[in-house]
Amino acid sequence: MKELYQLIFNQIRKAVVITDGQTIIDANQAFLNLVKLSNRQELAAKPDYSTLMITNSATDRITYTEIKDEEGSTTAVELTTTLLDLEKNLFLIEINPLGEKEYYREITMLAEHSREMFDCFPDAIVILNDDSLIIDLNNAFEELFGYKRNEAIGHDIDELVNKTEKRDEGRRLFQRVVNNERVTVNGERVTKTGETVYVSITGYPIDLDKNTRGNCIIYRDISKEVGKEQLLKEKEQFTDQLFNKSLYPIAILNRQEIILNVNPQFEKLFGYGKEELLGKNINDFIVPEQYRKQAEEYLKTIIKNRSMMDHTQRISKSGELIDVEAVGSPVTINGEIIGLFAMYRDKRVETQAQKDLNRERAYFKQLFDHSPDPSVLLDDLDRVVFINPAFEKLFGYNQEKAAGKYINDLIINNDYRDEAVAFSDMVIKKGKTLKIETKRSNCAGRNIEVEIIAFPVFLEGDRLGAYAIYRDITDRKAKEREINELVYRDSLTGIPNRLYAYESLAEKIEFALESNSKVALIYFDLDGFKKVNDTSGHKVGDLLLNKLAAKVSANFNGRMEVCRVGGDEFLAIIDQPNQTTVEDYIEELKSLFQKDIVVKGKGFRIGLSTGSAVYPDDGTDLDQLILKADSRMYLEKRINRIKRYPERKDTTIEELLKAEE
Repeated sequence: MKELYQLIFNQIRKAVVITDGQTIIDANQAFLNLVKLSNRQELAAKPDYSTLMITNSATDRITYTEIKDEEGSTTAVELTTTLLDLEKNLFLIEINPLGEKEYYREITMLAEHSREMFDCFPDAIVILNDDSLIIDLNNAFEELFGYKRNEAIGHDIDELVNKTEKRDEGRRLFQRVVNNERVTVNGERVTKTGETVYVSITGYPIDLDKNTRGNCIIYRDISKEVGKEQLLKEKEQFTDQLFNKSLYPIAILNRQEIILNVNPQFEKLFGYGKEELLGKNINDFIVPEQYRKQAEEYLKTIIKNRSMMDHTQRISKSGELIDVEAVGSPVTINGEIIGLFAMYRDKRVETQAQKDLNRERAYFKQLFDHSPDPSVLLDDLDRVVFINPAFEKLFGYNQEKAAGKYINDLIINNDYRDEAVAFSDMVIKKGKTLKIETKRSNCAGRNIEVEIIAFPVFLEGDRLGAYAIYRDITDRKAKEREINELVYRDSLTGIPNRLYAYESLAEKIEFALESNSKVALIYFDLDGFKKVNDTSGHKVGDLLLNKLAAKVSANFNGRMEVCRVGGDEFLAIIDQPNQTTVEDYIEELKSLFQKDIVVKGKGFRIGLSTGSAVYPDDGTDLDQLILKADSRMYLEKRINRIKRYPERKDTTIEELLKAEE
């Protein structure tokens, strides 16, 4: 690589020398050409050059001097000195003839100290073969793109630092370099972390001999320059839009009040086209005679570098007097007032707007006050601004007591505080509309079931607060509960019925699907219950079912839902179980049936057959799971029957289980 770096060093278009503070160690061909020397060996015999370089080797500075070539011609130059190696006292000096239009800060390599030079160069450098595979790179490349040397060598440069959609374009540029063309472009590249950087890219081929060839690519980070250019463009666009799209009429004037520019709103308000006004005195067009002296005073104020604002009158092209608010301000460049701008606000518009606003307020106030639904207007901190009479009636607070209070401190008890805070955040902070059914408290602390509709209040895109409407649904909820009792309760036992069981199980399966969890069900019925009905009557049987249902429900209260699905059959639902939980619950369930159940002084021993299924292990839909649990229950029932009456069955338990497989 030593020869390769030396070749790169010699191809630098800028004159460069290396010094150790005592003598010139090396110089590139551009320097030799500058001083009219044919080879480096001649430098040793020219101490004047060494003295010049050593004298100007103060690091990290730029100096200006003159250099005399071998033919006696003098050239004014700029010397830029950079420290390469503190321990070895190595300096890089770049010589730039003054007046040179192009300045290339390129790779600087030298034979003996090429690695230090290569790694110290401030721009990112990568050396490639003709297949665009990386041969070497410097420290600046690692810092700019985030790839370590061992990560990058052997990789395609475009696949490493170019965007996918721009790799073909990058390869075409590289092909130009391979074809002996020096290429300089600006573009985007991507770092290891995916960040886009803007770079100036310079590429040129390197030839050592017939058998050795490479290509050098230099990347200079110009993100700051691009950012500044973009900021300047945005600033210019902003200024242009501020002027042309302003809602207020604006005129730009010189110190003599000659019109330099007007915006569309100025033309619209006063009725003059821009071409009629440019180069003319503004007072001759829009200042009525009786206001000329006043206008002169305005100008004197502004020329003293002070802004002014006043209510006055101006006249349109049609002769209409217009009430305006006039604002004037000086335009200053480098401390000198070069002109002024005048801005006008049509007071007629404001007057009409105020009338419209008063009308809207009257509409809103009457609608708000006469609404039959309790309503409250809140500010952006969730504090009460206004309440209507219906709100006062429902919650017992008047406007004086409610105003300025946080709504959640006013009508929320501790049981619903977290819920209320979350709802407030959704409406006030996130700007969402909310419709919920919940409970709120009146001034006496009594909970009231309410339906709440809340939505944010906007003004020109800014959230000012929220509007909330409350509806007392206490009677409706009571009727709903009554209906639910009739629809979802078993009339005999009082526990949930078949309809409730199937709907509840369907909801839990849907939730388990979304949350990647499990649901289990246990199907069970009573062994020998028919005999109770046959021998003791259905009334005793009903009492027995009531006792059993109450006993099971009380034992598993809060742990699983127990429902009667018909006759002596029951279905229990378990949320997020594991296999041990299901088996333990079945054992616990069976233990409740190991003692006699006493009804009207008579004890009854009832057996139990069970079958279980787990979502999604045994099925993914409701019918599939119930069928699986039901089948397992009937299998256990047949096994129990064989155990009780072995002489009545030809089939053994083993044969039965094998048949079920």
